[in-house]
Amino acid sequence: MKYFKNDLIRLKKVLLIAYHNKENAEPGEPWQGSVMNQIRSIGPIYAETPWFMLFDDRFVWRFATAVCLVAMILSVYVLQTGFHSEYELASLFLGNPLEFTLTQYFGAN
Repeated sequence: MKYFKNDLIRLKKVLLIAYHNKENAEPGEPWQGSVMNQIRSIGPIYAETPWFMLFDDRFVWRFATAVCLVAMILSVYVLQTGFHSEYELASLFLGNPLEFTLTQYFGAN
């Protein structure tokens, strides 16, 4: 324990001196160049890409544009024809309950 405490005191002194002399310390061009060369030598890091990063920006914006266009077309259609789905479902069920049950199973309209 005694050695550990002395090491901490020495480390604190060294860090304090380095902090107070930080204005005078400039690494210079050769140091920056060597650091950049080391970074370049590491190369790209291949990590597992999440699924949402597989699409590029152009695809996302084209998809968003298409979705907005479809939403606008459906909105205009509903405003022109009216939206009475509950009446249509009731008439489908009362008119032919067997067909309604089959459409529920297979997901068809």
